[in-house]
Amino acid sequence: MADPSEQMRPNYLRPDPELEIKQTPDEWGVFLATRSFNDIKSRFELEIGNIERRISGAEEDMRNLSGKSDDVSRKWREYSMQTLQSCLNEVIPARLPGFQRGVDRVNARQEFTELQKEEIAAIVDRLKIARGQAESALAKFTLPA
Repeated sequence: MADPSEQMRPNYLRPDPELEIKQTPDEWGVFLATRSFNDIKSRFELEIGNIERRISGAEEDMRNLSGKSDDVSRKWREYSMQTLQSCLNEVIPARLPGFQRGVDRVNARQEFTELQKEEIAAIVDRLKIARGQAESALAKFTLPA
């Protein structure tokens, strides 16, 4: 039987090259210093939304597969667990500092209103909430030995 990660991988877990942001820290700083509020807000929402979807999708899979013991279900649970662990241990820790620096850069721009600055900070707070969601899902869904 084929590995579920190869044939049955759901859309929310498939990498989309159009959505992957490949910027160096210098390019990110220039982006934050020169782009409009809407551009910055859209970028933050896009990237953080991608992480949120990976977490909620894996959590939903875990919930739907609980109690099933066939091989495919077991492999899906393992794959979903790996997705949650990856988000929690790799993706969020790697991205959060950059987003927090982004909030600082946005706050330094005088042309943005306080409301706009708070809006960007609230988007980054969603990433912290997603981290808690991943931690909760990992604690809730443990794989049988």
